Amino acid sequence: MTLLARGGVDIYHHVRLFPWDVAAAGLIAQKAGAVVTEIDGGEWNAFSESILAANTILHGIILNQINS
Repeated sequence: MTLLARGGVDIYHHVRLFPWDVAAAGLIAQKAGAVVTEIDGGEWNAFSESILAANTILHGIILNQINS
């Protein structure tokens, strides 16, 4: 996810997470301007079981594709 934060990839998603898997990287991505939610679009936090992170343009598009 830090690769996403620096612009190296456009999207990151993962399910069945533990807090230590993404807590710091999720915060870094948010601070870099990424939209970070759960896979279903719910609010993400360090204890979420899924994550979808992307730039502001792609996040909504990917979210719709995943949940359609």
